[in-house]
Amino acid sequence: MWRDGSLRGNCSRYLLRRGPETYSPHSNRGARPVNPPPPRDPAARLTRRPVSVNIIPVTDSPQKPQEYYRFCPGEEQIRISDAVCFGRRRANFPKCKNCRFNEEHSPQPGQNPAATLLGPSKPAEPAETDRIGLIFQANDIRARYPDPLNTDAAWRIGQACAQFLRSELRGYDRSQPEKSTIVVGRDMRKSSPALAEALIEGLRAGGSPVIDIGLIDTPQLYFAVNRLTCCGGVQVTASHNPDDYNGFKISGLRARPISSDTGLTKIRKIAENTIRHTTGSMAPLQTADLSEPYKTFVRGFLNEDVSTVSADHPLKVVVDASNGMAGRFFPLIFGDVEWLDAVKLNFEHAGDFHHDPNPLIEANLSQLRDRVTRSRADFGVCFDGDADRCILVDEKGSPVRGDLMTALLVSDLLKECPGS
Repeated sequence: MWRDGSLRGNCSRYLLRRGPETYSPHSNRGARPVNPPPPRDPAARLTRRPVSVNIIPVTDSPQKPQEYYRFCPGEEQIRISDAVCFGRRRANFPKCKNCRFNEEHSPQPGQNPAATLLGPSKPAEPAETDRIGLIFQANDIRARYPDPLNTDAAWRIGQACAQFLRSELRGYDRSQPEKSTIVVGRDMRKSSPALAEALIEGLRAGGSPVIDIGLIDTPQLYFAVNRLTCCGGVQVTASHNPDDYNGFKISGLRARPISSDTGLTKIRKIAENTIRHTTGSMAPLQTADLSEPYKTFVRGFLNEDVSTVSADHPLKVVVDASNGMAGRFFPLIFGDVEWLDAVKLNFEHAGDFHHDPNPLIEANLSQLRDRVTRSRADFGVCFDGDADRCILVDEKGSPVRGDLMTALLVSDLLKECPGS
């Protein structure tokens, strides 16, 4: 509208089309109604068009984790609460389309929605509790097989180890694919081959190449981690525990032990939040036999120039392998030492134990002590299951305490590392 009161252009055509009686020329914000709309009828709120809502069952008390029975397709091992399930349905979660729980609480034709809302919810089915956290100890992973430790847990631990050990790489090492390699070994327990296979599959699915060095003692794994290009290693073993146990010992760079203070807690958390699944690609796998270089390394500590013993007057030692890995590698390493006369006890290593492979329990030394005194040996030694610890007895069959062995060895160690 112009100052003379005339209507021109598009504005005039618009007002003529709508009618001038409903608009005021005094507004500076364009055409507005002169008369306000009639007040709304309060009763109109009660006659609104019904809208669809998601019906969520009401329970008398909050749902406890052990009562969760719902799960998403393909994630049967991860149980979720009713609230999480309905929240995903409202958000059109991709897996809700083919979910068995998608329509179970929807109102049926002719059914009052309030009855569904207030009616009793489906009784909770007993859910299998994820017990993988129970197998993590302070310094390693160890539990009974197959419950709670099984191949599924081994796969998840492999996936977690791949992520954690790679994350420990720094600088230029992160850009080298071979640095992500992880070395895997196993002991002689009957469950070790299956656990090692699942562990390796989890490691490879996690993106880490694997070098499988087979049936070894635990010290050989430490040797392999320092010899090969890798970011760590895992040994499948339960060490000195009975035959129904198994587990994993994890090492990082330069064979540094991974304990709860140095990363085992992080591995546990990753494993708890991981489920076993298939992947499109797997990291490479190779095998290696390090028996000969390992023998050369260990024999390097042996003093070959001894005048007190010879082939005619050998050093007589009773060796109790506890049906463990010492039964395999003691002959390979020391079998050709001419001045060593080894009396072998329990060298069979098929997974059955004559006594528990724990030399720290004095009752497990009774067979060794008896053979040392009867054979008039110079001393005896008893190894544990994975041959990473041992106890010595003297010529009378008396155990030698660990502090005395430390005092015996410290002089030679200080020569190599003076002032340490």
